[in-house]
Order: sequence, then C-alpha cells, then structure tokens
Amino acid sequence: MFTPRFQLTAALLANVTAVERLYGQLEAIPLPQRLQLNLKRDNLIQSTYFSNKIEGNPLTLHEVTNLLLDDRVPANRNEKKSRSTLIY
Repeated sequence: MFTPRFQLTAALLANVTAVERLYGQLEAIPLPQRLQLNLKRDNLIQSTYFSNKIEGNPLTLHEVTNLLLDDRVPANRNEKKSRSTLIY
C-alpha cells in the first residue's frame, strides 16, 4: 500500500487552499479575444516546433513559424512533416 511521505498540516492545507482560491480568481478574469488568439497561435507554433525537434527535424523555430503562418507549399520532407503536425 502507498504511504505518502508528507503530513497534512494546517500550514500545508492553508497553502493549498490559497493556491486554489487564486486559481479560481485567475479563471474568472476575462481575456481579450485577441490575446486568446495570440496565445493559441504561439502555443501551436511552439508545440509543433518542439514536437518535430524531438523527432530530429532540422527546421528552426523561425522556419516552422513561417511554414505554419504563411500559406506556402512545403518544399521538402522536413517541412511536410512540420506541416502535418498542424492541428486545426
């Protein structure tokens, strides 16, 4: 049976409660639509870049950004692989 290596103290419980309260406050803040779109775009670019980098794709972050944001046809196999990870 699993035995955790910590004790639930009043201080620990107070900290967890404070974090949960702050998280709720952050969730309630409305983000401007433009900021949401920028965050989604940046996340898509970075996740595509790093996913391909892990697999050995030599494209730079700048090249992946251009490939994803510009509507140009991928020129080589590495660009095609980066483009294929794009999720709509």
